[in-house]
Amino acid sequence: MAWLGSKLAGMIGVPVAIVLALLLAWQALAHRSTRADLREMTSERDALVARIEDPDTGYIAQLATCRTNVTSLRNSLETQNTAVRDLEARTAAAEQRASAARAEAARLSSAASRDLAAIRGAVPGSPDDCEAARILGNQILFGGVQ
Repeated sequence: MAWLGSKLAGMIGVPVAIVLALLLAWQALAHRSTRADLREMTSERDALVARIEDPDTGYIAQLATCRTNVTSLRNSLETQNTAVRDLEARTAAAEQRASAARAEAARLSSAASRDLAAIRGAVPGSPDDCEAARILGNQILFGGVQ
């Protein structure tokens, strides 16, 4: 019976050994593939780290530049807003002065129109307004000399 056991062990042992050899070969290939994947991933990681950390072109440097630019833009915008508010205040003051000047011009125009009507009425029949003003002036200054 021992012979049968050793023959049976040989019949089972050979396929088991073949299966184990195949598993070992597959595992070696898988290990080699995994190491290649690891090298590739390490290379990709290093490239990504360089893209992030490069002092001239990396994302960290770009972010710092962006933050500086945002601060500069905010300061420029505030300066511009201050200038616009100042211009609005000066414009409002100029509009008030212009409105007062218009009112004064209207008042003077009305007074001049009244004066012209008085001159026309004082010298009836004069050929024109300038002649009427000259005649009236002579009458006032020289007592009736025309």
